[in-house]
Order: sequence, then structure tokens, then C-alpha cells
Amino acid sequence: GALTLWSGIGNRPVEVGLVLYALLPILRNTRTGILSVDPAIVEAAHGMGMRAWQTLLYAELPLALPLIIAGIRQSVVLIVAIATVGAAVGSNNLGQPIFAGIRGSNREAILSGMLPVAAIGLLGDAALGLTQHALGRRRLAAVTA
Repeated sequence: GALTLWSGIGNRPVEVGLVLYALLPILRNTRTGILSVDPAIVEAAHGMGMRAWQTLLYAELPLALPLIIAGIRQSVVLIVAIATVGAAVGSNNLGQPIFAGIRGSNREAILSGMLPVAAIGLLGDAALGLTQHALGRRRLAAVTA
């Protein structure tokens, strides 16, 4: 659409589109995480003399971090999957063998693009899942100490 007309075809419109698309889950989860912080914690931070930015940085964001990481996880999986479609507008990525295989009815070509894309998505999700789990355990340890 308008993005392709503005920036042409190739990698640039795909990159811009993916960045814009990835922002929604990250921003939504960040907002939800910050709003889910117990108001008593925010009030205690203010009572200790913290300014609004300090409360955000030292109290709200650390407590919202598991939800923020969840938004990043969603974005990573979405970007990996959707980036392959960028081959339709000339982007150089793993979608090219998939589209070539579809055009030529070549299952091996389709799989040569599809399997790495699936592996990258699963590995990215697993790595961020481990990070999210570790941060949750660290937060739990800090609360119980």
C-alpha cells in the first residue's frame, strides 16, 4: 500500500512494517504491566521521596518486566513468521525459497524455507521464555527475602 509507494520495494518497507507491527504487543504489554503494579507500591515509592520517573524506573518497570518480556516474545514470533511474506515485495529473506517452491510446486524448496523459519521462531520464543522465567524467579526471590 502506501508504505510501498513511499519507500519502494525490497528490504526497507518490510523492515519498517515489521518494526511498526512489533510495537503493538510490546507497548500493550508494557502498559498493562505498569498499570497492574499495586498502587500501594507506587504510594510507598512516593512516600520514600521518589520522583515520578524514579518510581517508574525503580518500582513499576521491574515489577512489569515479566509482562514486557511476554510482549517481546509475541513480537519476535510474529516478526519471524510475517517477515517471510516480505519476499513477495522483494525482500531478501527465508521467504524466497517458500515463494519459489509455491510457484514451481516444489515441496523441497518450500521446506527449505519453512523449516528454518519455524526453527528460528521456536528458538527465539524459547530463549525469551527462559529469560522471562528467570526474571520471574529473581523477582519472587527478592519479594520473599
